[in-house]
Amino acid sequence: MDADRQEAVERYETARFRHEDGQLRAAWDSLVEALAICRHLSGNDAGTTGRILGELSAILDAVHGSPQAEDYYQRALPIWREVRGSDHPETGELLNNLGYHRKQQGDLVQARRFYEQALRIWETALGPRHPTTAVALNNLGALLKRQGKLAQAEPYYRRALALLEESRGPAHPETVIALNNLAMLLTEKGDIRPAEQLLRRALHAVRHSPEKPHPELATTLNNLGQILHEQGRMQAAHAHYAQALEVWEETAGSQDLRTACALHNLGALFCDAGDLAAAERYLSRALAIRQTLSDPAAAATLHNLGYLQEARGNPRDAERYYQQALAMRRASFGETHGDTAQSLAALGQLHYGQGDYGRARSYLEKACRIAGEAVAAAPLLLVEWLNALGMVLLNLDDFDQAALHLERARTLGEQALGPRHPRLAQVENNLGLVHFQRGHRAAAYAHIEKALAICEATLGPDDPQTRAIRTNLQSLQG
Repeated sequence: MDADRQEAVERYETARFRHEDGQLRAAWDSLVEALAICRHLSGNDAGTTGRILGELSAILDAVHGSPQAEDYYQRALPIWREVRGSDHPETGELLNNLGYHRKQQGDLVQARRFYEQALRIWETALGPRHPTTAVALNNLGALLKRQGKLAQAEPYYRRALALLEESRGPAHPETVIALNNLAMLLTEKGDIRPAEQLLRRALHAVRHSPEKPHPELATTLNNLGQILHEQGRMQAAHAHYAQALEVWEETAGSQDLRTACALHNLGALFCDAGDLAAAERYLSRALAIRQTLSDPAAAATLHNLGYLQEARGNPRDAERYYQQALAMRRASFGETHGDTAQSLAALGQLHYGQGDYGRARSYLEKACRIAGEAVAAAPLLLVEWLNALGMVLLNLDDFDQAALHLERARTLGEQALGPRHPRLAQVENNLGLVHFQRGHRAAAYAHIEKALAICEATLGPDDPQTRAIRTNLQSLQG
């Protein structure tokens, strides 16, 4: 037995050497062999077994997020189930990591199964109020949000937040992250006021935390800036974006990806405010950082630079940026990813604005097909693109197909946001235009009157969108 124990230790030491030398597969195999020896020893040599599992865990940490991770996690799972038990928290951690890896691959159905298994294990082994349980709750919320299942995601985020506030306290980084996550979900649902309130709670907590600067200060400022930006409160949004940029430059450096994020958001803000020169400066700085660090998010900055050129009335330059973003997204994410669809949709909307309805239809149909088939598609983007495609088809006098796509946009929008959300007003308005062209005047007026009622109730009578729809109705009624 002593000889066997010595052999197990020697294999363990060999594995450590191979791990340090970057020979992960050989190290793994040596550890598995050592573990097999330990399991046959008298008393199972808990000390050596624990060290072996620790080294296996270190290898799993090394491959986490890499293409090889799936293979290692699948090899590890039966080991942990046998040695630790199927209901051990460490087994739950493996399942959670498998869920993360499957999510990164786009396999959201299997990712959800792994996350749910991890949640069941942690709730049973650690208790429903343990902070580790909040990890699985948050992961399930994020997964459902990515699938566009916003109503299903919200309870998971709320449970995670309540648990962390109770167990960690209001200013703990994990609690502040949970506040941010719930706030951004509510923003996507259109619940802007409660989202802003959550972020202001988070900001109050981090500003009064003894930890200076709080690790989540810049993220909270940035997210609050996004909500203010979406509301059109440009001056306040700028102040928060600028503070986030200052914190990230100070704590992470001028060439960090988080700094690029703040620069990108400031560029988008100035673009929406009509200060295209300032927008270009910020977006160009963000692009330089992202390209230097080979960040796939550079495609998003290229996309915004395309939008900027479109706003300047330079369709050729806009198309050049959109095409670069499309090529990068295809290379990074593949042909069927939602970001690829976004670039296709932008090109379709660009050609629609130029009156090139044939090319616009081709790009938008591809975008809608990808978004409709992708499990991870964002439903609100699909609503926007179906609406745009409907208007292209209207201009091509294909009234049946136009109505079909607009009806689908309305159905998806109502499922995600409810029937009285302002984003649906434009779809109702456009359905009215289609019915008017078909000669169905009563139906046309009903749709546009509904659009007007939505805007007046949610945006107010003097909002530009409200006024535009009112003018449209008056002109059709003659």
